[in-house]
Amino acid sequence: MSTLAQLDYFKKLTTLELFLNSTDLPLVILSSLSKLPSLANLVLVMVVPMYKGRLILDTELSAKPMVYNFSNLQNLQVRGDASPALGILQSIYGEQLLQVTLGLGAYSITSLKACMGRCPEMAPHMLFYSIRIHGPLRLPWDMYVPLLNSYGRLRSLTIDATAFTIQHFRGLFDRARAGFSWSALEILKLRASQIVDSWLRIDEVVPLSSLSMLAASCPRLHTLEIYLYYPLGEEGDRETEALTTYVQSSQPTDHKLTHLEIVFFDPFVTTRPGDIMDAITVSRFIDHIFPNVQNVEISDGIDDFREEWYAGIRVMMKNYRDVREKRAAKGELIIPN
Repeated sequence: MSTLAQLDYFKKLTTLELFLNSTDLPLVILSSLSKLPSLANLVLVMVVPMYKGRLILDTELSAKPMVYNFSNLQNLQVRGDASPALGILQSIYGEQLLQVTLGLGAYSITSLKACMGRCPEMAPHMLFYSIRIHGPLRLPWDMYVPLLNSYGRLRSLTIDATAFTIQHFRGLFDRARAGFSWSALEILKLRASQIVDSWLRIDEVVPLSSLSMLAASCPRLHTLEIYLYYPLGEEGDRETEALTTYVQSSQPTDHKLTHLEIVFFDPFVTTRPGDIMDAITVSRFIDHIFPNVQNVEISDGIDDFREEWYAGIRVMMKNYRDVREKRAAKGELIIPN
């Protein structure tokens, strides 16, 4: 504490990183930090000593701490277990806070959901939000609902969790049901660990066909990184039919997405190779939704044993785009995919 008190004299300090003992975290240190006139970037990492183990609290803090106004703070990163992280988030308010990054380890559902709910409150003008959740705990379907309080403003959203299910996906991007769109969102990254493949159910994965829902909900998106499920062979007949029906029954869009990265994971059939008909179906569907994609990366995130299949999809998408560009240059009628 006596060392931190010396920071009062650093009037031009713009960036500060602190590694703290989360088992004995004095939130009062935020009082002096909030008075630093030039502090724009704050990183707080809570470290649990190995000999003390890891504590998971099942309830929020018994009393909410004092709130300190960080008038010039623009970028906040908090990494550590969710319960002490919640104390920090409840102690900070930033009118100019634009970017919030959370890395949450051992947690209870209560404290984790409270962290999610606090971010839009502490940073009312937040534009860039990133959260990484460690650990195998199954997350409830409404885990990310607090993000809807920021959907009209957020320009970038990253969620990196053990599993991001179709229930989470629909809760955020089913515009038809929720009656809204992420009108400002430009960058979206939805990542999931394949460690949990063994306990994912077929009704929990996010299928490739969900891209149509995402495109309708995020009209300004230009960068998308996402984990998706696409079964091959007989197991994929229903999904293949859904993709084909959508292409045939819907009008093509002029969505402005330019960068697309898809990681296909298949927790149920892991060794079946893709065939040419699957590649045609997938490429036509993606091109139908995102006709302006320039950079496409497709993989399975592990050993890429289907690399030739992925390459075929990329080549087809490029060919579709080249044909349209040549016809447009000649002034010919462009036949949509």
